Parts: sequence; C-alpha cells; structure tokens
Amino acid sequence: MRVSECYYLVMDYMEVGHELAAINYPRFPREREELNHFMAELREHLLIEFGQNRITVVWDDMMPFIDMMEHPNAEQHHKAN
Repeated sequence: MRVSECYYLVMDYMEVGHELAAINYPRFPREREELNHFMAELREHLLIEFGQNRITVVWDDMMPFIDMMEHPNAEQHHKAN
C-alpha cells in the first residue's frame, strides 16, 4: 500500500485528500480478482469508518465511484459520529 497526500482543485476551490494505491508486488503476487476485492473492501471500510461522503477506486479498465448514500450502513454510521 502507498498513501499519498493530494489536492483536489476545482476553479478557486482546493481540498486536501489522500490517495491509496496497491500494486501486485512481484515477490508476493496475487490474482487480479484478489486485489480488486481487497480494494473494494477497503473502499467500503474507509467510507464508513471515516464518515466519508464519497470514495473512488480506479482500476485499469474502470473507475467505480461509491457515494455514502449508496452504502446501506454508511448513512446511519455517518450520522452517529
């Protein structure tokens, strides 16, 4: 895993965020499906644990976006914090 600070810039708005990256490390190779499953699980965990409104996971061939309102437990957890 790599965690990097990043900035989201839109016109005159700036927000600090983080980028998490996972690679298929050659010394400990994993199947693509295993990595995809891990990142999807991490996305949902971070969405709930940190009360995020939205999280995007980027893969080579797709970029699924999950919103807090799309996750069945996220809204309840977000309101509780």
